[in-house]
Amino acid sequence: MLLERLVAVRTGPAPAPRFGGYGPVTAAASPGGPVLLGRSAEGRIQLRTAEGIAVRSRGPYALDGVALHLGAVDGRPVVVRFGPDAAPWVWRP
Repeated sequence: MLLERLVAVRTGPAPAPRFGGYGPVTAAASPGGPVLLGRSAEGRIQLRTAEGIAVRSRGPYALDGVALHLGAVDGRPVVVRFGPDAAPWVWRP
């Protein structure tokens, strides 16, 4: 398995975010800094924010195509997807 790191270069004082894992990565700017959404090396959905990395370890497994949204009020990330049973789920770490 090939693992690559996504690196973003910024001119601000915050360190550049790094994202270890595989597959497509979605990025969004939030009031708290950049947000990256993708898969961990183990295939779980993971979210990288300025606070750290959160990995979705419970609930329906996402086979592909998760969507990243930022909360309108607080800018916190929200991940949404349909599970294998076609039921929608929402993850807000």
